[in-house]
Amino acid sequence: MELAPDDRAAASMFYIGYQASRYGAGAINVNALGNMESLAFRYCAAYPDRPAAEAFAQAYAIDRAAGR
Repeated sequence: MELAPDDRAAASMFYIGYQASRYGAGAINVNALGNMESLAFRYCAAYPDRPAAEAFAQAYAIDRAAGR
């Protein structure tokens, strides 16, 4: 959360891509990126002591369950 906006965006893309790979996704829904990033940032704000990877895992799972 303390990264510069460009660095935070790059880290977000890394973690979203990582989660997509873990789920075996062949593609990433570009329209869902903003929602996943927002979910992950809210998780990080609520649980600052937990790893960022956990935040993006939660965000990806929520977005996937929503069928996006």
